[in-house]
Amino acid sequence: MVAATNKVFSRIPGTDHPSLDGKIYISTGYDTLSNSLAQSGWKSVTANNVPEQKNRTFAHTPYMYSHGERGGPMATYLVSATARPKFKLWLKTSVTKIIRTGGHATGVQVEAFLDGGYTGTVNLTPGTGRVIVSAGAFGTAKLLMRSGIGPTDQLNIVQASADKTTMINSTQWINLPVGYNLDDHLNVSL
Repeated sequence: MVAATNKVFSRIPGTDHPSLDGKIYISTGYDTLSNSLAQSGWKSVTANNVPEQKNRTFAHTPYMYSHGERGGPMATYLVSATARPKFKLWLKTSVTKIIRTGGHATGVQVEAFLDGGYTGTVNLTPGTGRVIVSAGAFGTAKLLMRSGIGPTDQLNIVQASADKTTMINSTQWINLPVGYNLDDHLNVSL
């Protein structure tokens, strides 16, 4: 995982000093809290430099900024992807589930959430097609469970929901700990 994380941060550098001049502006809230936390024995860290240190630490919020502008996947990966001749960007469309046979993805089911979006199944190239799921801490778990991948007790709940008509047969479920220890980033911004 470290290699993958390092690769991402090499393309999308994180910083806790996002301004062009490297200064942090309007830090009154941080200063007030950090002084109190430090007096209580908490340690000030640079969050992206020590991601494993989460107990009794505090940090300036890290941002994905480059050259004083917000970056992230839109400013890096999307830019290089649009240069590819076969790349297509579909807006107003969401992925509802991965279509699969056993452990092999064969397509993705999509639906329009606004006029102009796409609805239907996007088939993958047989044998070589891949799906990269990147829907956030909660959306990824939801998408995998809708696709029959996750803990059996949770898949039973999905099967009993409004998704039951499109749910993959339970004989095809893949019992994995999807969503276990789910924890989004805890930030307090003032």
